[in-house]
Amino acid sequence: MFRRPERKGGKEWVAQIILENGSSRQRYFKTQAEADEALNEMLYEQKRGMLATGPKQKLADHLTYWLEHVKKRTVRTSTYVRYRAALEKHILPALGHLALNNLTPRIMA
Repeated sequence: MFRRPERKGGKEWVAQIILENGSSRQRYFKTQAEADEALNEMLYEQKRGMLATGPKQKLADHLTYWLEHVKKRTVRTSTYVRYRAALEKHILPALGHLALNNLTPRIMA
C-alpha cells in the first residue's frame, strides 16, 4: 500500500498486490484505512484462490486452480476424486468457457 498525492480525484491511496503471473492489481481509495482494508481482502482472496487474475480469466482456469491448490490439501483423497470428476464431467463442459468477470446468478441458473 502506498500514497500517490499527485493523483487527481481524491483517491490517492493505492492498494496493490502482485499476482502469480507477475502482473499487478491495483485499487485506489480516498483514505489509508480503506486501502488497508482492501489490501487485506485482496491478499485473502489471493491466498484462497478466489482472486481473478485478469479480465479474460475463464471459469475453467479458476476452478482447476482452486481444486488443485486449495481443496486438494484440505479434503480426503476420495472427496478430491469426486470433486475432480464432477468438475470435468459436468461443470467445465457447460460453464468452463465463460469469463469470470461475466458470471452472474442468471447465467448460473
